[in-house]
Amino acid sequence: MEHNQSLTASFKQLKIDASLPETANPNVHSASGKVLDLEGVTKQLLGEPSPRLPRGVTECVAALDEVMDGHDRMGWGKFPPSSRGSSPSGLFPRAGTIGGMSSINRERIRELIQERGTTARAVSREIGGGDTLLRDILSGKSRNARGDTLPRIAAHFGVPLEDLLIEDKDAPAPRHAITALPLLGKVQAGAWLEIDDLTQSEPEMLSAALDRRYPQARQWLREVEGDSMNARNIFPGDIAHIVELVGSGVNLNTGMIVEVTRYRAGGALREITLKEVEVADDGRMTLWPRSSNPKWQEPIRLIEEGDGEATVQVTGLLLAKITRF
Repeated sequence: MEHNQSLTASFKQLKIDASLPETANPNVHSASGKVLDLEGVTKQLLGEPSPRLPRGVTECVAALDEVMDGHDRMGWGKFPPSSRGSSPSGLFPRAGTIGGMSSINRERIRELIQERGTTARAVSREIGGGDTLLRDILSGKSRNARGDTLPRIAAHFGVPLEDLLIEDKDAPAPRHAITALPLLGKVQAGAWLEIDDLTQSEPEMLSAALDRRYPQARQWLREVEGDSMNARNIFPGDIAHIVELVGSGVNLNTGMIVEVTRYRAGGALREITLKEVEVADDGRMTLWPRSSNPKWQEPIRLIEEGDGEATVQVTGLLLAKITRF
């Protein structure tokens, strides 16, 4: 099989969920320290009989991305580099693949092409793809769009990402895969909390359910400090599960709770906080604390462009809180 030629790189930093098959091979370990069966792992990832692996393997699988290029339907790809400080050669749901209960709405893409008086080839070029990118998607040759393809198509036509998706009623309900997410420090439910971007240590990994509704955006955890969101039952010590807003396909609406980042000194300083979104009729957005503490009653106004001193952006959406006992 052609896969054999791809399985040629280092397995040293492979990070895989501990539920994958175990073996007595002492040379290959998961992030949790469990020993993994290479053939079983490969079979589970590729969804077909595994390629023949060399004996005594302690280093292989460096070109797994090449393997995954031919197996986009499985939804596996490289771990987002920014989510762990360094970029391990681990595996993570490929950004932008369509899974769960949605598939590509090809008819809607055809309508958009016709409405704009353009061609699939022209759009493919304009979004930075090869000449046949859209043709392959529309014909079904490409069963799933890679990476940021669908978001780029949606942005090109000026439509929400959801317009390019269609519910697959025959598909099984999406599952929340039990995995580990990085704890990226703390978030202030109150005043701004400065982030130290210079730390060299890798973040602690905590067990959490990866939300499969957002396959295009990375997810992380933060420990809550302060009481500015206690009216929404978010208390100090809670763990906030956050998805990156960029790539999530989410349009912010009133009532959503978000991670807000303030950039100062030309972006050299970053501070974060949790706030609730309020969207006015004219589209202007205000970010509110929700607290019983009189100290936290003033809103933050979203600044799209910096005034030379600070810029405020919504960088994440709160998916859930985890209360530890």
